[in-house]
Amino acid sequence: MTPGKHFVYVSHHESGDIAPYALAADAAALAPLPRVAAGRLVMPLAASPDGRFLHAAIRTEPFALRSHAIAPATGALQPLGATPMPDSMVGIAVDRSGRWLLAAAYGADALYVFAIDAQGHVLPTPAQRLSSGGIKPHAICIDAANRFVYVPHLGTDEVRVYAFDAKAGLLTPCVPARARLPAGTGPRHLVLSPDGRFLYVLGQLDGRITVLRRDAASGALDTVQVLDAVPPGNGLLPGKPRPPSGSAQALPAETDVFWCADIQIRPQGDFLYTTERAKSTVSVLAVDRASGHLRLVDCIPTEKQPRAIAIDPQGRCLVVSGEASPTLSLYAIDATSGTLALQQQQPAGAGANWVLFATPPLS
Repeated sequence: MTPGKHFVYVSHHESGDIAPYALAADAAALAPLPRVAAGRLVMPLAASPDGRFLHAAIRTEPFALRSHAIAPATGALQPLGATPMPDSMVGIAVDRSGRWLLAAAYGADALYVFAIDAQGHVLPTPAQRLSSGGIKPHAICIDAANRFVYVPHLGTDEVRVYAFDAKAGLLTPCVPARARLPAGTGPRHLVLSPDGRFLYVLGQLDGRITVLRRDAASGALDTVQVLDAVPPGNGLLPGKPRPPSGSAQALPAETDVFWCADIQIRPQGDFLYTTERAKSTVSVLAVDRASGHLRLVDCIPTEKQPRAIAIDPQGRCLVVSGEASPTLSLYAIDATSGTLALQQQQPAGAGANWVLFATPPLS
């Protein structure tokens, strides 16, 4: 397949749509494309590995997953229909084969695996529903070999490890089944280093990153570093687990406690980025690729309540969405220092949420 253009997709949970943007060839600008209606509380997004399909989870009843085909030349989204979901899915991911969609149900403490057909439709009957083993699973991270799945559990301060059978679409808890994190971490999102040797876990509730060394053969994890994702003196207090978005118990925004959101790593593996929503900042951390250790380089103000970030496949730029901001920011990444320089802001919908890149093939 011939790689095509890079496109950015942003879900807006209040305006209920998905906004595509085309990234300029020099990665210095975004061009907005027509939005596609999705439904209130459209939140997590996941693209197929080949960039041909985009899936979006609706987190209000009736829960659903909306699938779209991505036009290779324009990035436009063609709706393929909606699949009913049994729960509100806080995190979704497509496996490396493109045949399975994995989902985490935060309020149900459950994981699901759904089959995807060749036309990009997600089938309604799950291949598996599995009790996650912890409380408040929040994301799905699949290793490059498609053998292991890592799920942070915000309510029990742990990352659970599962073996994945990509032929049958089945998850099996590993032995050992988890890596314990410091009490009060509230692990939310996580990302593997490009070489798969380290797993970086962002604590929503304590504003810290836990660095875990990974055994590629067994999937097992062990801690090598814990450090602050934001500079000291920020005035923030430890947070507490929150009810699911869209539920009757959902809480308003918080400004006095840690409320970290997203974590991404540059494809080169040399710099890592995180967001914190209470103070609306993006942090830049340098990565020692040999040891996996991190060092805080910079922390800058950004869009209000930055829930998600995404890095282009070449590692040239970073996109930030602000859940309480009317704009989307595009930053250039300095390849030497990792620091960010604002290039452009584009209008965004209400409740900008998830951000991801997709590169559909031209042929």
